Amino acid sequence: MNRRGHNLDIAKIFYENKKWRHIGSGQLSYFILTDAMLFSIDHSNPNKNKKLYKNLGDNLKKTPHGKHISLPSFSDLASLGAGFHRYYNHQGFYYDYTVAHPQQDPNEIKRKREWRLRRDEILIPCVGAAFNLQPQDARTIIIAILAYYIHMASDLRSGKTNQMVPINTFDKLLLDFYNALIRNLNADMINQYSAFTNFLNEIERVAFSEIWKNLSTSQPQSAHIYFLRYLEKHIPDIIQEFTTKRPKDISYFVTP
Repeated sequence: MNRRGHNLDIAKIFYENKKWRHIGSGQLSYFILTDAMLFSIDHSNPNKNKKLYKNLGDNLKKTPHGKHISLPSFSDLASLGAGFHRYYNHQGFYYDYTVAHPQQDPNEIKRKREWRLRRDEILIPCVGAAFNLQPQDARTIIIAILAYYIHMASDLRSGKTNQMVPINTFDKLLLDFYNALIRNLNADMINQYSAFTNFLNEIERVAFSEIWKNLSTSQPQSAHIYFLRYLEKHIPDIIQEFTTKRPKDISYFVTP
């Protein structure tokens, strides 16, 4: 899927509107989130989007937490190869790159380095800035995971899935999504955030059901629709529970 399609998914699911112009005060949050996703997941050509990367840095400075973020140099974002970029950054949020090649051949070293750089120094800090949270906060990481798997789900419906082997079917994707979320769950979150824990319980129930596995195989398009609709129904409530504001209503006050 192209950038416009991914941004539309984020606008609909997070910000409750198909058109970013109608998001209202949440527009800056939307720009930071969608641009961070582009550069952390899909950006593959070091000769493109340099101005957009600068805009992302400028937008971060307009937020309380973002003004303390130093993005990697644009030149540090390695070329990923035209048409093969899904071989990078599309294996799962916590994919272990030592699994496929325990000896850590040069390809795996590059894949591991690129995703750690882009996940930990672009995506997660930018999500924190977009939603007024500290980068190391578990809520920040969970929101980044939610956004990441929206992107992955749409990629399964468009383009080459043979580069996404660990999550190249919807049953594998949902299980990976669930495992990434529970990795950041703690007792305080269970006690404090009922909307999120109820959501997680439902994801667990579906991920291990035979009905979902069969649907993922026989009707992947329907599986994609159901997955995104479920997220669309619940993500704004989860963000509101995490931050006291729905994504579309997030605004900023930055002290000098």
